[in-house]
Amino acid sequence: MEQVGSGYVLLCEDDLNDVFLFKHEWRRAGFNTPVRVMADGEEVLNLLKRCVDKNDKCPILIISDHRLIAGGGMDILEFVHGSPMFNCIPILLTSGVIDPDARSKALEMGAVDYLEKPLTAEVMQELVARLPLATPLR
Repeated sequence: MEQVGSGYVLLCEDDLNDVFLFKHEWRRAGFNTPVRVMADGEEVLNLLKRCVDKNDKCPILIISDHRLIAGGGMDILEFVHGSPMFNCIPILLTSGVIDPDARSKALEMGAVDYLEKPLTAEVMQELVARLPLATPLR
């Protein structure tokens, strides 16, 4: 199994079935980088703010559902890419149903991609291969 960078992947997902499926496919893709899960968009923003305030470890990749409890992927994308401290963290947005307008807006805002769930191991391998991560991938 390969380690992606030295941090963790932050999965922002409020559906437990999608969380289980993501973790299964992540391992099947051959990655063992820790995955931290948060279901609430506001909690994600607070976590990122703690990275600055308390020097906590930041995620090396954020994968977020478009819609979450109390916010969603677009809010996270706006915060991360609006901050010089975080704008190097790649963000992938996911959704159960792709809205072409939301996809266009997410890509304009700096998302790496906006993909339909579920993400398969093969899609994850392709995605990680093209990510602009701040830390080495392999």
